[in-house]
Amino acid sequence: MISDRPEIARQLHVANVLEGSVRKSGEQVRITVQLIHAANGFQVWSETYDRKLDDVFKIQDEIADEVVKQLRVNRSRLLFVAALILTLPIALLASLPGRHGAGR
Repeated sequence: MISDRPEIARQLHVANVLEGSVRKSGEQVRITVQLIHAANGFQVWSETYDRKLDDVFKIQDEIADEVVKQLRVNRSRLLFVAALILTLPIALLASLPGRHGAGR
């Protein structure tokens, strides 16, 4: 995936790519988000969020708002992208029993 980053950025006409991971343990979720400069792979910003998995939309909004602050771009466009990126992994993890996300 990392080697595809410049090509993905070129196709999307963006300079930075938002990458991340989602892990779940019981009712807790850990989301790690990285903003990467696509051309050189330099990490522009990174943050880890440990939250109780009770309001997925609130978590998405919080992360998207922080990314917006980092980029200083149009919020509605980035919220759409962040929601798209986060929706599938969080929805999948929310449907799994807690032991699967704990890395066991």
